[in-house]
Amino acid sequence: MKPVYQVKARRDDDRWLVRVVGASDGADKAPVNAVMLVGSLTKVDPMARDLIATILGAANDTFDITVDYDLPDVGRPTRSDQPQAMSWLYQGFNF
Repeated sequence: MKPVYQVKARRDDDRWLVRVVGASDGADKAPVNAVMLVGSLTKVDPMARDLIATILGAANDTFDITVDYDLPDVGRPTRSDQPQAMSWLYQGFNF
């Protein structure tokens, strides 16, 4: 069974702060507490894998990761938000 590393990602201004927060029993603990900044949400998983692999000196496929995303609370849209939201929604359609 492959070792599993737990990763947390949270928004930090215009980037994502990514931190290795744990490892399964028997896993090398060296990557725990490693931190990095990632430019986009889609890069969190592959960049976290690269970070852990680099610290371990191992291939990306020798371990698994689980990512916990701390997504920003955007709140409920207000009536003043509706025209902008509708405009954004309809941009992709040709009526």
